[in-house]
Amino acid sequence: MAFYEDCKRTPEGEKINPTPTSIHFLKMGNYNPDWSLERIIFFEYMIVCRRSYGDGFFRQEKYMAEATRLSKYHLRKQRDYFVKAGFITVKEGKFSRYYYHLNKEWVYSNIDNIQDFSEIEEEKINFYRSQILDYYKYQLETNSSNTPYDYSFETLI
Repeated sequence: MAFYEDCKRTPEGEKINPTPTSIHFLKMGNYNPDWSLERIIFFEYMIVCRRSYGDGFFRQEKYMAEATRLSKYHLRKQRDYFVKAGFITVKEGKFSRYYYHLNKEWVYSNIDNIQDFSEIEEEKINFYRSQILDYYKYQLETNSSNTPYDYSFETLI
C-alpha cells in the first residue's frame, strides 16, 4: 500500500487534496485486531520507505508526520513499540534525522502476529499465510528505485 498525496491544482495553481481517504479499509481488517490504526499506518509506512529507499534509510519526524498524518507523539510511540519488538533498528543522526533499518526476518517470522487469520477456515490458513508471506517478501526484497547509495550502518555511522 502506498502513501501518496492525491494532488490537484486550483486555477490559481494551489495544490488541494480532494480525496480524504487513502487506505483500503477492508484490507485493514486483515491486521491483528490488537493493532491500532497508528500502528498499522506506521508499519506500512516503514515497508513503503524500505521499498523506496532500501534496507537502511534516513527520515525526519517532520516528514514522516506529514506523510502519515500522525502526530510526532504517535510516531515516537509506534517507533518505540517496533524497536522493542525487533522490527526496526533506529539510530539518531544529525539534524533531527533518524536512521531506520528494517528487520525482514522479523516480518517473516511474525506473520501470525501481524495478520488476523481467525475468520479463515482452518484448511485455508496455510494457503493465505503463504500468499501474505510472498507479498511481504516481494515488498521487502526488491527496491522500486535503483539507488546507487549504500545506506548501511557500516558506511554511515
